[in-house]
Amino acid sequence: MALQGMNYLLPLLTIPYLFRVLGAERYGLVAFGYAFTQYFIILTDFGFNLSSVKFVSENRGDYEVVNRHVNSVILARLGLSFFCLLVLLILTLSIPRFSEERIFFLGYMGMVVGNALFPLWYFQGMEKMQFITVINVVAKGLSILPFFFFVRSASDYIQIPFYYSGGYMVAGLFSMYLVFWKMGQRFFWPGWTSIWEVLVGSSGYFLSRASLSLFTTSNAFILGLGLGNVAVGYYTIAEKIYQAYNALISPVNGVLFPYMAKNKDVAFFKRIIKWVVGGNFLLVLASLLLSSIILKFLFNTDNLESLQALRVLLLTCLITIPSILMGYPFLAAMGHPRFTNFTVMVSAVFHVCGLTLLWVTGWVSVVSVSVMVLLTELLLFVNRWLGIRKYGLLRKEGTDA
Repeated sequence: MALQGMNYLLPLLTIPYLFRVLGAERYGLVAFGYAFTQYFIILTDFGFNLSSVKFVSENRGDYEVVNRHVNSVILARLGLSFFCLLVLLILTLSIPRFSEERIFFLGYMGMVVGNALFPLWYFQGMEKMQFITVINVVAKGLSILPFFFFVRSASDYIQIPFYYSGGYMVAGLFSMYLVFWKMGQRFFWPGWTSIWEVLVGSSGYFLSRASLSLFTTSNAFILGLGLGNVAVGYYTIAEKIYQAYNALISPVNGVLFPYMAKNKDVAFFKRIIKWVVGGNFLLVLASLLLSSIILKFLFNTDNLESLQALRVLLLTCLITIPSILMGYPFLAAMGHPRFTNFTVMVSAVFHVCGLTLLWVTGWVSVVSVSVMVLLTELLLFVNRWLGIRKYGLLRKEGTDA
C-alpha cells in the first residue's frame, strides 16, 4: 500500500507546486517529457511486472529456477534500456521538438534505467514487499525535495528530469543490493537463450501493457503535439487526480493477483469486489461534488476545461476500478491471460481510432480526450464482463478465504 500509494501521492504533492511556479506552458513541457518517457518505461518493463510475478509466485520454492529467471529478466530490461537510449539520441538529433530541448529529454533517461533495475515483480511474486517498499519510498521521497528548494522560476524546468531520474536510480540500485545480498540471489550470466526465452514468454503481456499506454500516456503526448504545452498542462492536472484515485486499488490489485493465481479462490474474489465497488461509488460521488474545490485547492486554478475533464475522468473511475479487478487479478489469474490482453488491445485500437477521428474533425480538446478515455474504459469493462460470463468463472467456487 505504501509503495503504490507513494508512487501516485508524491506527484500530487509536487505537481501543484510545479504548476504554480512553472506556469501552464512550462509545466506542460515537463508533463510532455514525462509522458514520452513512459513509452520507454513500458518497453523496458516488457510485461515482466505481470508475467514474472506469476512465474516467481508459482516457482518460488525452486531457487535455481527463480535465480535464472531473475538474472535473465534484469539483463533483458537493461538491454532494452540501451535500445531506448539509442532511439532518444536519434530523436534529439533529427526532430526539432526534441533537439531544441535535447538535455531536458535526455535527463529523463535515468528514470528508464532506474525502473529497469527495480524488480518490483520479484518482491511481489515472493510476497516480501517490506524492504523494497521502504527503499523505494525513501528514495523517491528524497527526489522531490529539490523541487521545493531549487525550482523557483519557470527557467528552472531543465532541472526537473534529473531530480526524477535520481530518485529512480537510487531505488533501482538499492533494490539490486536487496536482491543479490539480502535475498540470497546470485548474479551470473544466464546466456542469450535464457534472456530470449523470458522476452518471448512475456511478449503477450508486453503487448497488453503497450496497448494500455495508448490510452493513458498517449493522451498528454497527443495533446502536446497538436495543441501545445498549455493544453497538456491543463489536461495533466486533471489526469493526475484521476490516476491517483485509481491508484487506491493498487494495493488490493497487487496482493490479489498472486493470491488468485495460486489459490483460484472465487468466493474470496466475490467478497472483495462487492466491498470495493460499493466504496468506490461513494468516493466517486463525494469527489464529483468537491471537484471544483479540489482543483482550486491543489492547483489554484478554475480553468473550465480542466474542471470538465476532471469530472469526466472521475465518472470514469466508476468503470475503471471494477475493470482493473476483473483483469489480471481475476481473468488472467484464473487461466485466461490471453483474453485479458486481448481486451486491452481491442480497447487501445478503439481509443487510437477515436483520437484520430477527433483529430480529423478538429474536435481535439482537453475535454474531448477525457470523454474518449471514458468511452474506451467502458468498452474494456464490457468486454471483460462478457469474458467472465463466457468462461463461467463466477460459478467456479474455490476455497473460501
